Amino acid sequence: MKKILISVILSIAAIIGFSQNTPIFIHNKNGDELLNKSDTVGAITEYSKTIESNPDNYYALKKRGLLYYAKGKYKEAEKDFTNCIAIKQTDAMVFYHRGNARQKQAGDPSRISYKWDGVSSVATPDYSLSEIWKSSLNDYLKALELDPNLHVAYDQYSKMIRFQSKFQLNNMYN
Repeated sequence: MKKILISVILSIAAIIGFSQNTPIFIHNKNGDELLNKSDTVGAITEYSKTIESNPDNYYALKKRGLLYYAKGKYKEAEKDFTNCIAIKQTDAMVFYHRGNARQKQAGDPSRISYKWDGVSSVATPDYSLSEIWKSSLNDYLKALELDPNLHVAYDQYSKMIRFQSKFQLNNMYN
């Protein structure tokens, strides 16, 4: 019995040791170390190497997406977060981060034009100029659906709605 137990333990240790020497593990580890040293460009490079080897590496995609966002590369961040969502649809924070990336791309709702028919008291938004604004709102809603206690998503959603409503009112009376 002891020999079997020792054999199992050694096998597990060998598997763990082997997996820590794979290029994917090494690039992720290097990316983390570079990130800790505030070398975001080097970290992006390392996470990119992981993704080249394994395009479905959730960890590297999420980390690189966060770094792209921090560097103001919102389209790249959105793409990485979208790939994360394709892998795992249950991470509320990834929906939140994708919503942020989309919101940054959309800018303010002044890029949304409004149509007023001259009769009704409410102008209707024309999202053709900013579908991404609506997509951002949907991402925040999905994040809240997955985690109702994710207050940052609620805050962002509320700010966008208030800003959009204020803009709509200003636009209608001008």
